[in-house]
Amino acid sequence: MSAPSSDSIWPGVLIVIVMLPILYGIGRAGTALGDVRSAQLLAPLAPMIGGHIERNRRRLVGTYEGWPVHVFFEPERSVQAFTGASSATSRMNAFSIAVPNLPGAADWRLQFHVTGLLGQGGRELGFGMADEPLRRRLEEAGVVAEVSAVSSPTLSYVTVQYETRTQTLTYTDDVAPRRVPSRERFAVHLALVARLAAINTRVNPA
Repeated sequence: MSAPSSDSIWPGVLIVIVMLPILYGIGRAGTALGDVRSAQLLAPLAPMIGGHIERNRRRLVGTYEGWPVHVFFEPERSVQAFTGASSATSRMNAFSIAVPNLPGAADWRLQFHVTGLLGQGGRELGFGMADEPLRRRLEEAGVVAEVSAVSSPTLSYVTVQYETRTQTLTYTDDVAPRRVPSRERFAVHLALVARLAAINTRVNPA
Protein backbone atom coordinates (compact mmCIF):
# COMPACT_ATOMS: atom_id res chain seq x y z
CA MET A 1 0.00 0.00 0.00
CA SER A 2 1.50 3.33 -1.07
CA ALA A 3 1.88 6.28 1.27
CA PRO A 4 -0.33 9.30 0.62
CA SER A 5 1.32 11.96 -1.48
CA SER A 6 2.11 15.42 -0.21
CA ASP A 7 -0.45 16.81 -2.69
CA SER A 8 -3.25 14.89 -0.96
CA ILE A 9 -2.11 15.88 2.57
CA TRP A 10 -1.73 19.63 2.07
CA PRO A 11 -5.43 20.47 1.51
CA GLY A 12 -6.30 18.90 4.88
CA VAL A 13 -3.47 20.71 6.61
CA LEU A 14 -4.55 24.02 5.11
CA ILE A 15 -8.14 23.49 6.26
CA VAL A 16 -6.94 22.86 9.82
CA ILE A 17 -4.70 25.96 9.72
CA VAL A 18 -7.60 28.12 8.52
CA MET A 19 -10.23 26.67 10.86
CA LEU A 20 -8.24 26.84 14.10
CA PRO A 21 -8.27 30.66 14.38
CA ILE A 22 -11.95 30.72 13.41
CA LEU A 23 -12.90 28.18 16.07
CA TYR A 24 -10.76 30.00 18.62
CA GLY A 25 -12.49 33.28 17.77
CA ILE A 26 -15.93 31.69 18.14
CA GLY A 27 -14.95 30.28 21.53
CA ARG A 28 -13.64 33.65 22.69
CA ALA A 29 -16.79 35.39 21.53
CA GLY A 30 -18.98 32.89 23.38
CA THR A 31 -16.94 33.39 26.55
CA ALA A 32 -17.16 37.17 26.24
CA LEU A 33 -20.95 37.03 25.80
CA GLY A 34 -21.19 34.77 28.85
CA ASP A 35 -19.12 37.25 30.87
CA VAL A 36 -21.37 40.13 29.83
CA ARG A 37 -24.53 38.22 30.67
CA SER A 38 -23.19 37.22 34.08
CA ALA A 39 -22.25 40.81 34.80
CA GLN A 40 -25.72 42.01 33.83
CA LEU A 41 -27.39 39.55 36.18
CA LEU A 42 -25.09 40.26 39.13
CA ALA A 43 -24.94 44.05 38.72
CA PRO A 44 -28.22 44.80 40.60
CA LEU A 45 -26.81 43.00 43.66
CA ALA A 46 -23.49 44.88 43.69
CA PRO A 47 -24.61 47.93 45.75
CA MET A 48 -25.69 45.66 48.61
CA ILE A 49 -22.09 44.63 49.23
CA GLY A 50 -20.30 47.68 47.83
CA GLY A 51 -19.05 45.29 45.21
CA HIS A 52 -17.63 45.16 41.71
CA ILE A 53 -17.87 42.61 38.91
CA GLU A 54 -14.85 40.50 37.98
CA ARG A 55 -15.92 39.58 34.46
CA ASN A 56 -13.03 37.24 33.76
CA ARG A 57 -14.14 35.15 36.75
CA ARG A 58 -17.87 35.82 36.38
CA ARG A 59 -18.31 36.82 39.99
CA LEU A 60 -19.23 39.74 42.20
CA VAL A 61 -16.71 40.72 44.88
CA GLY A 62 -17.49 42.89 47.88
CA THR A 63 -17.91 43.08 51.65
CA TYR A 64 -20.84 42.41 53.97
CA GLU A 65 -20.77 43.21 57.69
CA GLY A 66 -16.98 43.16 57.59
CA TRP A 67 -16.75 39.79 55.81
CA PRO A 68 -15.24 39.63 52.31
CA VAL A 69 -17.68 37.87 49.98
CA HIS A 70 -17.51 36.40 46.49
CA VAL A 71 -20.85 35.92 44.73
CA PHE A 72 -21.30 33.67 41.69
CA PHE A 73 -23.86 31.40 40.06
CA GLU A 74 -23.99 28.28 37.92
CA PRO A 75 -27.24 27.58 36.05
CA GLU A 76 -28.00 23.94 35.37
CA ARG A 77 -25.32 22.63 37.72
CA SER A 78 -25.19 18.83 37.67
CA VAL A 79 -26.20 17.23 40.97
CA GLN A 80 -26.06 13.53 41.82
CA ALA A 81 -29.38 12.73 43.47
CA PHE A 82 -29.61 9.54 45.53
CA THR A 83 -32.92 7.75 46.04
CA GLY A 84 -32.65 4.57 48.01
CA ALA A 85 -30.14 2.27 46.34
CA SER A 86 -30.17 4.15 43.02
CA SER A 87 -28.93 7.52 41.87
CA ALA A 88 -29.70 9.91 39.04
CA THR A 89 -28.25 13.14 37.73
CA SER A 90 -30.40 16.23 38.21
CA ARG A 91 -29.89 19.93 37.55
CA MET A 92 -30.10 22.96 39.81
CA ASN A 93 -29.62 26.70 39.41
CA ALA A 94 -26.84 27.06 41.96
CA PHE A 95 -26.29 30.49 43.51
CA SER A 96 -23.32 30.74 45.85
CA ILE A 97 -21.76 33.16 48.31
CA ALA A 98 -18.23 32.40 49.50
CA VAL A 99 -16.30 33.92 52.39
CA PRO A 100 -12.55 33.61 51.63
CA ASN A 101 -9.63 33.95 54.05
CA LEU A 102 -11.64 32.41 56.89
CA PRO A 103 -9.40 30.39 59.24
CA GLY A 104 -10.67 27.11 60.66
CA ALA A 105 -9.31 23.91 62.17
CA ALA A 106 -11.39 21.29 60.34
CA ASP A 107 -13.46 20.74 57.20
CA TRP A 108 -17.23 20.46 57.51
CA ARG A 109 -20.27 20.53 55.30
CA LEU A 110 -24.04 20.49 55.47
CA GLN A 111 -26.00 18.61 52.82
CA PHE A 112 -29.60 17.77 52.00
CA HIS A 113 -30.25 14.04 51.86
CA VAL A 114 -33.36 11.98 51.22
CA THR A 115 -35.05 10.20 54.10
CA GLY A 116 -37.46 7.34 54.54
CA LEU A 117 -37.54 3.77 53.31
CA LEU A 118 -35.91 3.54 49.85
CA GLY A 119 -35.53 7.30 49.83
CA GLN A 120 -39.24 8.01 49.55
CA GLY A 121 -39.31 10.55 52.37
CA GLY A 122 -38.54 14.25 52.35
CA ARG A 123 -35.11 15.87 52.39
CA GLU A 124 -33.30 16.80 55.57
CA LEU A 125 -30.02 18.49 56.35
CA GLY A 126 -27.14 16.41 57.66
CA PHE A 127 -23.51 17.05 58.48
CA GLY A 128 -20.62 15.50 56.62
CA MET A 129 -17.43 15.37 58.71
CA ALA A 130 -15.24 13.09 60.78
CA ASP A 131 -14.96 15.52 63.70
CA GLU A 132 -17.80 14.59 66.04
CA PRO A 133 -17.08 17.30 68.68
CA LEU A 134 -17.20 19.92 65.91
CA ARG A 135 -20.49 18.54 64.65
CA ARG A 136 -21.98 18.89 68.13
CA ARG A 137 -20.69 22.46 68.47
CA LEU A 138 -22.18 23.41 65.11
CA GLU A 139 -25.52 21.85 66.04
CA GLU A 140 -25.56 23.63 69.40
CA ALA A 141 -24.83 26.90 67.58
CA GLY A 142 -28.05 26.41 65.59
CA VAL A 143 -26.49 25.91 62.16
CA VAL A 144 -29.04 23.32 60.99
CA ALA A 145 -32.04 25.39 62.03
CA GLU A 146 -30.70 28.59 60.48
CA VAL A 147 -29.82 26.97 57.14
CA SER A 148 -33.12 25.06 57.04
CA ALA A 149 -34.98 28.35 57.35
CA VAL A 150 -33.33 29.73 54.21
CA SER A 151 -32.13 26.94 51.88
CA SER A 152 -34.37 25.11 49.43
CA PRO A 153 -34.41 21.30 49.85
CA THR A 154 -35.00 20.81 46.12
CA LEU A 155 -32.27 18.18 45.63
CA SER A 156 -29.62 16.30 47.60
CA TYR A 157 -26.98 19.00 47.33
CA VAL A 158 -24.28 20.47 49.56
CA THR A 159 -25.56 23.81 50.81
CA VAL A 160 -22.71 24.76 53.18
CA GLN A 161 -19.08 23.72 52.88
CA TYR A 162 -16.01 24.86 54.77
CA GLU A 163 -12.56 23.85 53.48
CA THR A 164 -9.41 24.34 55.52
CA ARG A 165 -7.21 23.97 52.42
CA THR A 166 -8.67 27.07 50.81
CA GLN A 167 -9.87 28.70 54.07
CA THR A 168 -13.21 29.30 52.37
CA LEU A 169 -16.80 28.94 53.54
CA THR A 170 -19.25 28.52 50.65
CA TYR A 171 -23.03 28.70 50.91
CA THR A 172 -25.13 27.49 47.96
CA ASP A 173 -28.87 27.58 47.32
CA ASP A 174 -31.02 26.41 44.43
CA VAL A 175 -32.73 29.56 43.13
CA ALA A 176 -34.53 27.94 40.15
CA PRO A 177 -36.28 29.02 38.02
CA ARG A 178 -34.23 32.22 38.47
CA ARG A 179 -30.51 32.45 37.85
CA VAL A 180 -29.86 34.92 40.62
CA PRO A 181 -32.15 35.78 43.55
CA SER A 182 -34.05 39.01 44.00
CA ARG A 183 -32.43 41.75 46.06
CA GLU A 184 -34.71 40.86 48.96
CA ARG A 185 -33.75 37.21 48.81
CA PHE A 186 -30.08 38.09 48.40
CA ALA A 187 -30.26 40.07 51.64
CA VAL A 188 -31.51 36.94 53.41
CA HIS A 189 -28.65 34.89 51.95
CA LEU A 190 -26.09 37.48 52.99
CA ALA A 191 -27.36 37.58 56.57
CA LEU A 192 -27.15 33.79 56.78
CA VAL A 193 -23.62 33.69 55.35
CA ALA A 194 -22.42 36.31 57.83
CA ARG A 195 -23.93 34.25 60.64
CA LEU A 196 -22.26 31.04 59.38
CA ALA A 197 -18.88 32.76 59.09
CA ALA A 198 -19.17 34.03 62.65
CA ILE A 199 -20.17 30.58 63.93
CA ASN A 200 -17.24 28.92 62.13
CA THR A 201 -14.86 31.45 63.67
CA ARG A 202 -16.22 30.76 67.15
CA VAL A 203 -16.66 26.95 67.18
CA ASN A 204 -14.01 25.92 64.64
CA PRO A 205 -11.01 28.12 65.50
CA ALA A 206 -7.74 27.51 63.70
